[in-house]
Amino acid sequence: MNKADTNVAVRRGASRPAEAASSQDSLSGRNRGTDLPEDWQLNGNVAHYFSRIINRLNLDLADRVRALDITAQHYRVLQILYFGDGITIGALRKRIVITLPVLSRVLDQMQQRGLLVRQSKPEDARYTYIFLTQKGVDAYEKAWPEARPIIDDALEGLTRSELRTLLSLIQKIDGRINE
Repeated sequence: MNKADTNVAVRRGASRPAEAASSQDSLSGRNRGTDLPEDWQLNGNVAHYFSRIINRLNLDLADRVRALDITAQHYRVLQILYFGDGITIGALRKRIVITLPVLSRVLDQMQQRGLLVRQSKPEDARYTYIFLTQKGVDAYEKAWPEARPIIDDALEGLTRSELRTLLSLIQKIDGRINE
């Protein structure tokens, strides 16, 4: 197949990914960022890579926990509460970093499934606290072995020292933007 035939095949949906990837670059248009500083360009943009990594991990997580009848967001709530439940909705929202309307919908779904309960304290009914039920604890303990390989695969090839450095840097950034 010559180059012209390859480009036509790509536009029609070539079956070979390598063919599509190499030809797609030539069809995708010009790079308008060549005169920008390196950290403005896509390959130097940290936020771009954070977004790609998180989106990939979340898609993979959703696929892995779907069979357990939970979503990736359910998993995140279970994970946070497993390591310290009895927190307010506001504290949970801050830790999971999603909007309050989305979190409320997720909590409603999880409560309907019997994974958690919401309770007010008699001395201060202004705050609602979230607790895992035993079913919620069991759900997390079933989901963790499904989720664990995702991060293990993503970090494969990094040394212990690199992992410690990566975690330290991520925690530093997280503390600066989320606290």
